[in-house]
Amino acid sequence: FTPVYSAPGAAQVALGSNTLDLEIAQPSPTVVSGELTDFSWSGVIQVDANVTVPAGETLIIEPGTIVMTALDRSIIVDGSIEVAAGGPMTLFTSINGEPWGGIVINGSASFDNTAFINGGGNEGRAFGHSGSQPVIFGEAANVTLRDVVIQDGPGKALGARGGTWTIENSLFTRLDTGGEFERTELTITDSQWMDFPAIDAPVMDDDNDGIYLLGDSSTEQPLITITNSTWIGGADDGIDHNGSRVQITGGYIEGFANECVATSSGGTVELSDTLLSGCAQGLEAGYGGPQVTGDHLLIQNSGIGVRIGDSYSDRPDYSGTITLTDSIIQGNGDFADRKSTRLNSSHESH
Repeated sequence: FTPVYSAPGAAQVALGSNTLDLEIAQPSPTVVSGELTDFSWSGVIQVDANVTVPAGETLIIEPGTIVMTALDRSIIVDGSIEVAAGGPMTLFTSINGEPWGGIVINGSASFDNTAFINGGGNEGRAFGHSGSQPVIFGEAANVTLRDVVIQDGPGKALGARGGTWTIENSLFTRLDTGGEFERTELTITDSQWMDFPAIDAPVMDDDNDGIYLLGDSSTEQPLITITNSTWIGGADDGIDHNGSRVQITGGYIEGFANECVATSSGGTVELSDTLLSGCAQGLEAGYGGPQVTGDHLLIQNSGIGVRIGDSYSDRPDYSGTITLTDSIIQGNGDFADRKSTRLNSSHESH
């Protein structure tokens, strides 16, 4: 048979030259709120008020479950939450188009093949410098995301203070920012971050970074590794490093209003086999003495290819260094700007 149209509760299909009207049975949602006592979700779940998974318990969500959450409401996980792998995509979304809150993880979480739509709406749970709620937030939590999509919401995709995060094969798009991580051990592979805050949104001073990292260079930093991942389009920086310890391999970063990669506040960044393109600055070492190295980079089509310094008049400490090897810098408005830019064995052109 051939589908002709479908709508909530109804569908029409063609069988040869005939059409057949069908009624689609819609399961009644299971309504949940408060501290959970049932730790298995399937079918359609409706969250009318904040929900808590108590410490010592694990909420298991079966593949294909739809979780609809009311305006500003959140799921608080003091124990664990797990979306089981292997099956249809699980969906977290809002009710009546009003943005829901997010998932706050104080224990651990594992999400496989899961989509999150229209989240991050509760300003009372704002986190980070851009002042919005993360759709998924972890406080010293252990979080794994595999085959996850977070999109189309007023909040930031992710937020973390401490803990350990693993992100694989996931997409984050059309949100306030892609995420903010404070002193967090973070591994990102094969993932894409694009359009912050949204496609064709006006440029605004709201720190709409692809991802914002925050470290403390006075102590040993957790390692952040980013492999074979893409950042495309945003009203601020692609990756903002802020004193962290970062390794980027096989990256593609393009189309940000400020820096493709911005570094500052000490710390280190190592880049290899990475394209930086179409930003105001391709690679920047700003205030506070960051140490940046790059190998086999292509930096192109930006206002400034490589810059020591930044646009802050009250932060004159530009003691950082950028050392590039076997790299190409081409097609930028200016090849390099300010001082102390060191290019070793690199190919360069305007």
